Amino acid sequence: MSEAPRIWPRKLLGGLLVLAAAASFATTRAVTAGEQQLAETDAAIRRQDWGEATTRARTAASWYVPGAPHVPAAYARLLHIARTAEANNDRDAALFAWRAMRSAAEQTAWLVQPHGYELALANRAIARLTSEASRPLLSPDESTTQAERRMQVLLARRDAPRTGAVVLVVAGLWSSVLGLGWLAWRGVTPEGRLRWPEARFPMVVGLLGLVLYAVSLWLA
Repeated sequence: MSEAPRIWPRKLLGGLLVLAAAASFATTRAVTAGEQQLAETDAAIRRQDWGEATTRARTAASWYVPGAPHVPAAYARLLHIARTAEANNDRDAALFAWRAMRSAAEQTAWLVQPHGYELALANRAIARLTSEASRPLLSPDESTTQAERRMQVLLARRDAPRTGAVVLVVAGLWSSVLGLGWLAWRGVTPEGRLRWPEARFPMVVGLLGLVLYAVSLWLA
């Protein structure tokens, strides 16, 4: 048997391991930075430094990771700031917050728009404030009551505990990396066959990581 057929399964798994590790590093960095910016947001809100709070919340929302709890929490902070500014008749601060929400939502769009509701909400608020009209913030198919309920859901997420979800995101990704690496170096023969006794446990670890990450997406 030639050397190439003997080593390609391990090389393939090794390549996948490198990709998974890089994704995990990037995700861990994004979650850590997002949580830090969210903490800075809360500190600025306590000081009633609304400009700083808006900037920090926008940055936190821009550190987008599917399932990471700092993202919806950051949008909730922006909504809180915008609503507070409007209640205080501070039109400039309100516009700044709504535009920050719109910017973060547009920045994190890719094949899909994960925060389409927040984007639509910000667009309507910006149009309303810019034209100095007094219109309810409604989607075309929503009543005033439905829109208010959705806004209340966003506001309610401000104080939601985040530690468990952060642990699930990070632990899920790194468990997948650990399982894949273990499988690559201990669970596969040079000929590309699985060593089932050695492969079972790393496969379970990898699958557990995927399940943990899926749960974090569901809880987000």
